[in-house]
Amino acid sequence: MRTKLFLPPGVLQTSFQQAGRAYEVWRSSVGDARCRELLRNMQLLVLLYIEGGSVIELHDEEWSNRRWEVFFLYNKQSDEYNFIGYCTLYRYYFFNKLSADQVRVRLSQFLILPPYQREGFGSRFYDTIIQCYLGTPEVREITIEDPSQEFSDLRDRRDMHRLEKDSDFRTMELTSVIPRNPLVGLRQRAKMPIRQFSRCIEMKLLQNLNVKDKIAQRTYRLIVKSRIYKQHSDVLSQLDRLYRIEKLDETYHHVEDDYRRLLQTLKHSKVEEGDVGGRTGKRMVQGAEENHNQSKRVRVVHDEYLGV
Repeated sequence: MRTKLFLPPGVLQTSFQQAGRAYEVWRSSVGDARCRELLRNMQLLVLLYIEGGSVIELHDEEWSNRRWEVFFLYNKQSDEYNFIGYCTLYRYYFFNKLSADQVRVRLSQFLILPPYQREGFGSRFYDTIIQCYLGTPEVREITIEDPSQEFSDLRDRRDMHRLEKDSDFRTMELTSVIPRNPLVGLRQRAKMPIRQFSRCIEMKLLQNLNVKDKIAQRTYRLIVKSRIYKQHSDVLSQLDRLYRIEKLDETYHHVEDDYRRLLQTLKHSKVEEGDVGGRTGKRMVQGAEENHNQSKRVRVVHDEYLGV
């Protein structure tokens, strides 16, 4: 008796060719029984490859299952589908006075199997998922749940690459963000949370900064310090004024160093580079272990200074 051919659950989102092979991305919901059964078998990978990862409750109420979506990445060979990775996301509330149908989407788990890492599949997969939600009117914001440093780097690179396609972002200067931010429309089109969008804005301003213009350099420092202070005002406001100024300045320099590291990787990055193993996994970006360690030190020092 011939075995029934496997067909991924859900709807085909996109397909692409790489190195002469065909790949497909499928999208489904945990409310789909076939998707639920497939995910039940796959969730062992979360425990193996995502440090601190936890499995999704698949026996929840029907309304809860429907808010979870799953993207699958496959290599298709003739009628066979070879599993490469998957991503889980869930929808949650977004307050909007004009409409009750608006939601946020939060990426929960993101996994590319080790044999397929460092070949650009993580970047392509991430881009495909983001594009799907950019075309979904009720989704107002796309967020990430507790990203690892490796995934944060991939996110920064791909978000910067995506924003570079927008003329408002490409032509942005210091005067564009002072005294108030007129780029709200750009952030809404990109469906990015304020913190991530601010990071991309600051990296772009640093990239375009004239190192010989002392006034521009001072203005840039004030913009970044203002964002850092607002983000951690509850902690910083409790410090002595001189101590607060000192630590804020030190934190700024660590943030700037991290931006320069990311901008340097952007010069050499292609879609074929920079995969990660999972949301909190320890899969390293190819050739970036030294940069990762530096970035990790930056984050630790930054958190220590701000008491978080």
